[in-house]
Amino acid sequence: MKPHTPSPSDSAAPRDCLSGAVARLKRLLVAVSALLVAAQALWVVGAGADRPVLTLLVGAAATTALLSSIWIILGRMVRSGFTALAAWVAGGYLLRLGIGLVALLAGRAAGLDTKVIGVSFIAAIVAGMLCEVGVLARARILTVGPDGPGA
Repeated sequence: MKPHTPSPSDSAAPRDCLSGAVARLKRLLVAVSALLVAAQALWVVGAGADRPVLTLLVGAAATTALLSSIWIILGRMVRSGFTALAAWVAGGYLLRLGIGLVALLAGRAAGLDTKVIGVSFIAAIVAGMLCEVGVLARARILTVGPDGPGA
């Protein structure tokens, strides 16, 4: 029996599948971002937040930046391969923490309603993780080749 030699298409198939998942994730995160910004606007107007326009701008920027970072980091990870998977994941979480830290510190320094910014940021984290898990769980990625060494 002849041993299996991987072809160039063997390593490209999971990458192509994940690239499609990243594109679906991007569309979903854009919709979620619009929904979260609309909810922030309703909260700022309805609750009478301090400096409502600036609070909404900082909250919307933080929410959009966080959700954008999810698909940007995932897309770059897919294109670069899985050799540095842990570095991409850790870097993504550090980037998200940095976005939250900057948004909250800038909001506090400017005298904005940090409760709106903080809760919006937490909602964006939860929504982004649910979108990411949902899309990646549905991606059809072969974990075992059809003609493995034991075949």
